[in-house]
Amino acid sequence: MIRAAWLALACIAIPAQAAELDFPEGAVRAHGEAHAAGRYGVATGAAVDGAVPMRQLEGPIRHDVWHLSPAMTVPVLLATLRPQIEVAGYTLLLDCTARHCGGYDFRFAIEDLGAPVMVVDLGRFGYLSAVHPET
Repeated sequence: MIRAAWLALACIAIPAQAAELDFPEGAVRAHGEAHAAGRYGVATGAAVDGAVPMRQLEGPIRHDVWHLSPAMTVPVLLATLRPQIEVAGYTLLLDCTARHCGGYDFRFAIEDLGAPVMVVDLGRFGYLSAVHPET
């Protein structure tokens, strides 16, 4: 049985500026969908007293869901992706894992694609949000 963690990327950007990330071995793209236009709430801070600060963005949206091999941890994956995101010119808004994000309150405040596409382990998830100055 494969134990899968997830990383969902919701990229809201002008398509020419959307960061193309190089995922490490053991990460498999399980689902993808794109929308020409939409609105997405990006978390900018951890949950405090049940509330998660959000920044509403509008534009083209691309959702990608990646499953990780049992050997790949969320912190290692984020450490691999973080420098790529920064080199692409993005500024990090929030970078946290499970309990540090706010656990249950955080997890259920953010938008995801839901089961069966995404199943989130409350003790093993990560969240990284970033913005590009030109989008």
